[in-house]
Order: sequence, then C-alpha cells, then structure tokens
Amino acid sequence: MDLNVTPDAANRISALVAADGRTAAHFRLSVEGGGCGGFQYTMAISEEAMPDDHAFPAGSAEIRVDDMSGPFLNGSTLDWVSEIAGDRFEVKNPNAKGSCGCGSSFSA
Repeated sequence: MDLNVTPDAANRISALVAADGRTAAHFRLSVEGGGCGGFQYTMAISEEAMPDDHAFPAGSAEIRVDDMSGPFLNGSTLDWVSEIAGDRFEVKNPNAKGSCGCGSSFSA
C-alpha cells in the first residue's frame, strides 16, 4: 500500500499528535461506509495500533491505515489545505469514482 503525505499535512499531523500528549499517539486515517457518496474518510488521534496496520511517516508523527481501508486509500495523497473558507485535510484519491460536493465522502 502506498500513501503520499504532503509536507503541509505532515507538519499539521505532527503538531496535532504532539499536542495530544499521549506517548504512543498516532494519526489514524480510515475509510468507513456512509456519507452521501457511499464511503467517508475518518481521521483521529489514536493510541490503538492494530497488527495489520500500514504505517507511514508524517514528520515527527506516524499515520496508521487499517488493512480494510488500505485498498480504498492506495495511491492517495493526504494534504493540509488552507483556504479562505477554512483549513482542512484533503484526500486526493485516485480510486474514487466520484465524490460529493463537500469532498468528505466518495464512491468507489
């Protein structure tokens, strides 16, 4: 599995994990059923590490992707976007066949 992380996303993830304060904390990126497109991205700071997780460096932190989410995210790029409408993580996913207007869900 391949996940690209932009420098802006890595910096933001490092800051979020450091601010969390838990020693074993990491940033978890996953895909779940739901949203108006059929699947949605979820992101959270977590201490739970699963044996089948894929781990990716993100600055001084680590991103973990579970084995079920891996095929949906393979080849994706995680970016941190700052716009006038607000700041957010954005997943550029080559596996998505379509996405909703807000960009938080997709169809595969």
